[in-house]
Amino acid sequence: MKPIKIPYALTILTPFHIGRGEELDPFSIVIHNNYLYRLNQLEFIHYLLQEKEKEFQEVMYTGDIVAIQQFFQQNFNPEIKNTWFYYYPLTPDTATDYINKINSGVNQGLINEFIRNTALYQPYIPGSSIKGSIRTAILSSLQDSKNIKLNQEQSNDPEVQAILLNYWNYERKMADIPSDPFKFIKFADIPFKNEWLTLLKVEIKNLPTEEKPKKPQIPLDKKSKTEPAIPLFMELGLSAREPRILHSELTINITDKSNPGIKKLLPENEKSMPDFIRMIKNYYKTQFYKEKTVIENFPPLKDAYKNLDKYFQYVEGKENECIIRLGFGSGKNYCTYAMLNYSPKSRKVVQNLPLGWFKMTFDLQ
Repeated sequence: MKPIKIPYALTILTPFHIGRGEELDPFSIVIHNNYLYRLNQLEFIHYLLQEKEKEFQEVMYTGDIVAIQQFFQQNFNPEIKNTWFYYYPLTPDTATDYINKINSGVNQGLINEFIRNTALYQPYIPGSSIKGSIRTAILSSLQDSKNIKLNQEQSNDPEVQAILLNYWNYERKMADIPSDPFKFIKFADIPFKNEWLTLLKVEIKNLPTEEKPKKPQIPLDKKSKTEPAIPLFMELGLSAREPRILHSELTINITDKSNPGIKKLLPENEKSMPDFIRMIKNYYKTQFYKEKTVIENFPPLKDAYKNLDKYFQYVEGKENECIIRLGFGSGKNYCTYAMLNYSPKSRKVVQNLPLGWFKMTFDLQ
């Protein structure tokens, strides 16, 4: 059967981060005139040996890491374009903050890197991240429709997923993985410009007494005695005043119309997309309003969540649009507000901005 291709667009609503566990070290970047440049280290060192050989050899001989980093900063010339791969803008405060930390010699200055194509150094949103966020929403919707109450650990159980998506083989008592309907659904990776990235400071904020939530998520006696060690900065994709919109295509390759999972998700093929989108919409709307209820206890965040709320209201009557969340789960060492959760599993806010929200618009002509 011919694959079904449905174009869609992602409109960036808030900053977002999708990493792969890699960190940029200070020797791989320089900050110049409020821009971060990713060095082509071999070419840059070759340039230094040609233009500043004596000074370069002297500073390398000292073995002083701070002095070497400062030498890189002072002798970088962006006009020598083969010495760097890409660049993106920083706010003056971020640039100054990072340079001061490096010069102090007391911090490694590691940067949590956005995922990139290793050949072209181009950031991208993995299609697997998009599909994963949608799969989560669909599974939740199917649980609700069957009135199944499962906690998060149970909902991640392969057997539960197979039962909900109709690819559990009851005779053999095992999942029929090739029949998983999401095996037939593909989202392509979506590259975007390095210029859409920036660097933001990662920090944990302990709120003053008057701003602490009246009802913490878990009891006070479970508060961690020590705060986690965290990298200093993280790369984030940014929204902008002019909408930043990424375009791609959803491919549904239905090789067997009788596949029980596909029949459940898309019983009438592309004609069933409005119902499919509605399930995604309802899930993330519920998640957002749960989070917003907690965030309302934090005055610095109210405006950002109020603005985001407008998008949820806007898509409510649109059968081809929903709001989804991508790339906010950066691990328990990346929680901005300590009081949100004393044992955080994911970062949801950075510098008073919610992370990872997108508007998704399908072309259902």
